[in-house]
Amino acid sequence: MVQTDGQAAVFLVMFCEKRWIPNPPTLDGIFNSWKIHHFKGEPDVLTGPPITNGALLIKSPSSDKVYIHTNDTKYWICNPPTFDKFNFDWKKIHTIPDAEVNKIKTGPVLCS
Repeated sequence: MVQTDGQAAVFLVMFCEKRWIPNPPTLDGIFNSWKIHHFKGEPDVLTGPPITNGALLIKSPSSDKVYIHTNDTKYWICNPPTFDKFNFDWKKIHTIPDAEVNKIKTGPVLCS
């Protein structure tokens, strides 16, 4: 997560875009902590769509794949090192029925 010094907005950077996290409950719902990288000026990163209010980490009971679900799209987090690099919280993964996971549009794989 990134934040410009003196600004309240906090962003998740994924796919080379900063995406605004709309509120503390959303941040608390997917991240392990408020580990934020601060910048003195605006980071040189494109602005993407904001993270959905109430975004979730999800998985189905039949698969170990974990996704971040935001903007009506699921993004597979490709491996544990990527999950940890983004500071996502393993304890905040919601297991939802296979049929529900399968109905959600699939976006690009989140891997670093």
